[in-house]
Amino acid sequence: MLVRIKLEARVDLEDAADFYNTQAPGLGDVFLEHMDAQFVELSRTAGIHRTIHDCYRKLVPKFPYAIYYRIIDNRAEIVAIFNQRRDQRILRNRLGA
Repeated sequence: MLVRIKLEARVDLEDAADFYNTQAPGLGDVFLEHMDAQFVELSRTAGIHRTIHDCYRKLVPKFPYAIYYRIIDNRAEIVAIFNQRRDQRILRNRLGA
């Protein structure tokens, strides 16, 4: 299945990578590499994950993030990449839940 990352989710991804780079040099790159692997896996497994706020949620191993996506026209459209430690009300507002 094709995976598409919406602009808002790309911003989430870049913000997270920037944060990790402030924690340790190169950690943001490790995060991005790990996320790329998750996107490849999502292309094979889209639709099997738990549904939260009318989106599917795929937890990201090794980092406290989840990928939120919807299946639209036979593609997985990533709408948010959200830190699970953040206030979930922010996510609900963003997803319109």
